[in-house]
This record gives sequence, C-alpha cells and structure tokens, in this order.
Amino acid sequence: MKDRISELPDEILVHILSFLSLRNAARSGILSRRWRHLWKSVPSLNFDFVNKLGPGRDSKGLNKYQFVDWVNAVLDLYQGKSLDEFRIHCTLGVDLASSIDSWIHFAIDKKVKRMDLDFLTRLDFFPVSLKYTFPSCNPVETVTSVEYVSLSSCILTLPGIGKFRSLKHLFLDRVELVDEVLQHLLSNCSSLEYLNLQRAAKLVSVKVDASSSKLKCLMIYYCLSLKCVDIYASNLITFTYVGHKVDLKSAPSLTEVSFCVGNHSCEDRLTYAGVQFAGSLHQLEKLVLQVSPHEVSRGIGVLPTLCNLKVLVLWVSSKEDSVTAFIQLLDLSPLLRRLELHLMYLRSQPGPSRTEITSESVHRQLEEVEVGGFFGFEDEIQLLEHVVKNAVALKKIVIDPCRKDLSASGKSVEAGNSFPFNGRLQTARKHAQHFCERIPPSINVVIL
Repeated sequence: MKDRISELPDEILVHILSFLSLRNAARSGILSRRWRHLWKSVPSLNFDFVNKLGPGRDSKGLNKYQFVDWVNAVLDLYQGKSLDEFRIHCTLGVDLASSIDSWIHFAIDKKVKRMDLDFLTRLDFFPVSLKYTFPSCNPVETVTSVEYVSLSSCILTLPGIGKFRSLKHLFLDRVELVDEVLQHLLSNCSSLEYLNLQRAAKLVSVKVDASSSKLKCLMIYYCLSLKCVDIYASNLITFTYVGHKVDLKSAPSLTEVSFCVGNHSCEDRLTYAGVQFAGSLHQLEKLVLQVSPHEVSRGIGVLPTLCNLKVLVLWVSSKEDSVTAFIQLLDLSPLLRRLELHLMYLRSQPGPSRTEITSESVHRQLEEVEVGGFFGFEDEIQLLEHVVKNAVALKKIVIDPCRKDLSASGKSVEAGNSFPFNGRLQTARKHAQHFCERIPPSINVVIL
C-alpha cells in the first residue's frame, strides 16, 4: 500500500505532529527518512516529566540535571523558525538559573506567543533564597511576540515582565513579588487584558489605574498579606476575589463579580459586598458570593434590585434555615437565568423543618438550578419545590450530593471528608430521586 501521508507537505505533517507529546513526536522519526527531522519543527515545546519518561512513570527516575540535559539537547536540534508555546514544568531553582535563562531567551528569539513556566518549588521548606528569579538576565530589547505568560513558584523582580509589551494574559501562582514590581508591570504592559494573582505572599496592595486601560479581568486568590485593592481601570468588567477582608475600591463598569471572603475576617459579607460594589450592582450579570443565610436575611435591605443579573452563585457556609433568605435574593433578581447553591458545611442532623413562604413572585427567566452538597433534608426540598412552582421557564435541575469547597483556583473540588459514611451518599441520592417523582416531566433533572 502506498504511503500517501508522507506525500503531504511538511507544514501539514508538522501540524499533525503538534498534537502528539514531544516524546511521541520525536519517535515518529523512525517511520522513514521523510519523517526523521519533522518533529524538530513542531510549534509547541512541552518539557515535563511525562514528556520525558512517558505516562505512568515515577518522576523520581529523572533528576533535575538529566532534565536540563534533555531540554538543552532538544533545543540544540530544534529547526523551527517560530514557537507558539514553550512550557517547562520541573523542580528547578536558582542553581540552574543560567540554563533557565538560556531557554527563555531561546523561546523569545523564536518569537514565542505562550510561555508557561512552573518550577514546582511549592513546599514550605523550600527557601525563597533558592528559588529562580525570572529572568535573572533580562532581555535588552522590548519583547513583542509574547501574549501569554504563566509563572509559578519563582521570584519576579524589576523589570521582570515589564518589557513584554504585547502581553495580554498573565497568570502568577506562588510568585514572590512586591507592590512596586506589580505596579511597574501594570504600567508597562499596556496590552494586558487578563491578570490572575494567586498566593502572592508579599503583596500588600493592588492598584489598577488608568494606564491599564485594556484590562478586562482581574482575579486575586489567597494573597494573605493583601490589605487593599484599588481598581480604576475603566474597561475592567470581571473581578474575582477569594481571601480575607480587604479595603476595596472598585471600578463602576463591572458586570461579573466573584467575592468570597471567609467569615472569620468579615461578620456580614453580604452587606460588605453590597457597599463595596454599590456602583456596579445595577449592571451585574454574574454574582458569586460566599455567605450564610443569616447574612442574607440581615443584609438584604442594602441591595437594590439586581435588574441585569443572569447568574447567581452562592457558596453557603452555615447550617441555618436557607429557604426564606435565598427566596428573598431570587425576588431581587427578576432576569435570573441560572442559580447555583453550593452547601459547604457537613450536616449530621436534619436541618430546619418547613417554614412558611410568603413570597409568590414568579421567576419568569430562571431556566437552570444546581444544588451542590445536597442531603435531601426538608429545607432543601422546600426550596427546590418553590423553584419548580414559581420558575415558569425552568428547564433543568442539577443535584450533586457531594459537598464542595472553594479551591485555591476558585474552582470547586470534592471536599476530602464529604461523606465519611458510605450510606450517606446513597441516602442523599434516594431523596433526590424521590423528589424527581413529584416534578413535571418537562424539567430535566440530573443527579450526579
């Protein structure tokens, strides 16, 4: 049979190889002389233990010096004119700074667009003084190709990324940087649209001023030394904050807000959020809050009608009666299309019995409801029954018995002790199935 694949142009074959791991792309060279050097031009270089050792192999079988030799060997063989992505995931520190610097300069010389560097020095006993500084030898000229940078487990100093003038997306996780460095970065990266800061232990203040005119999304997670956040960027529309209470001055143009503050640092989180985002509440389309039912009942009076709200996500952090409180929030959101309730606590006893519901408001736009941490207790069932009765456009209900918590990235993950007894998960699902029997067949119910 004739080999027609090998007759394709080099550009197409290289594109095919780009879907393989670097390890498997290099192996394609044994197919024929035609394929021998094609892998050396793939547009993405992904260096990690899996790419070197193969899936399922223990990373202990490769030390960092072998890893460095492997990267250097591949870069010496590389023949591509440009790079779309350059990725390094390995435990590396300051002792190998010269090698790391040479890799970064190689990628920049190849006009790389995406750079993902994770040095995996996350353990508490790894001294900051031994971490790599990005980059220890800064580029002399302005870098115009890089649009995306993800940095993890390193140190960032001046000028740092300040010369990456085309940068649009920046993700920093466990990166050691101070206020001055962040301010310099924001002032010089005028094309920046997305900024995600996670566990920046030395940050005290974040100030996003008018120079960040293109910034659309700001996300801050667990920066535990942070005291204040000032947002003056006129085009910022999405703001996410997960951590303890901070002094906040927010932009008036926000349409999506996620604000999750632990109750140990803020006693009345709904009222606090209502005051902090007062200038944006009327135009919010998505709101994510960590609250207790008591906080909702106490703070509902400070909120205006959320006349544009389409998505409401509530992380519920106590066992109090939730029915009346959350119905009040529904009544304030006439255009709401999706409601998510994530019950973060663990119940060992039944919740409150049925309460009298006086609200008969019709929710004409609500189409989808999700309840996480569902146990099937009376107050949970009553809330769902109210939604089924009054949400005339309801199409879907998702019931997840597994309790979830906010992770450091802001996404939900399975709580480690969600169901200490094997029968509890099955019991919750039985309650959910029993509830399904009482609702119209036009509503799709998904039990996870």
